[in-house]
Amino acid sequence: MWRNPILTNDARPRFTMSISSPLRRITASSKPHKSSKRFPTPFPYYLIGLAIAAFAGRWPLIERGETLLHPDEAVVGIMAQDIAAGRSLPVYFYGQRYMGALEAYVVAGLTPVFDDPIHALRSAPCLFFAVLVATQYMMLARWFGRRGGLIGAAALIAGSPLFAQWSISARGGYIEVLLWGTLLLWSYTEWFMRSTSRSRAGLHRFAFGVILGSGFWINPSIFFFALPI
Repeated sequence: MWRNPILTNDARPRFTMSISSPLRRITASSKPHKSSKRFPTPFPYYLIGLAIAAFAGRWPLIERGETLLHPDEAVVGIMAQDIAAGRSLPVYFYGQRYMGALEAYVVAGLTPVFDDPIHALRSAPCLFFAVLVATQYMMLARWFGRRGGLIGAAALIAGSPLFAQWSISARGGYIEVLLWGTLLLWSYTEWFMRSTSRSRAGLHRFAFGVILGSGFWINPSIFFFALPI
């Protein structure tokens, strides 16, 4: 008697495997994968190299920029002299009750390093700019990968003449607010938009509050970075 081979016991396993194998592949492919856009390895060397490149790129402007001194920079220089001499420990920019004196303290710390006080005055904001370049790379590499981070850092270093001048001008906290704003955006996406352990959640909230609070002390313009958050 003739029997349909499709209905035999020998054929059933083959029929079952033809259906179950694709299901296994679909199930395996649907498993979540860890993000590949982690910090580039070895990422500390990238950050240090970019910061050095940023400072070196601005050094010719620092060395030859005595004629571009702004009156606000003179005030920061006077604050730094008062701090170095122990005559005053200002909290804010002289003559106003906003824009914290962080920049003046950094200038005071750099004054013994340079023979020319103008170089110390210009190097302080340039140090913040160098850290800004490294932080921008860290943030953009996390979002868009290593290439995106390098493009963003290169765009900062090769900025317009106006931005280059502002990146070495000690005027109370303008370049610093860009750094603090970048830290604010990076910390929010890194700490609060991804799962983290409970033991670190409190520490992250505290550190985020420190960044935001010190940013408002340095320059109230940090508000525009906090607004989208």
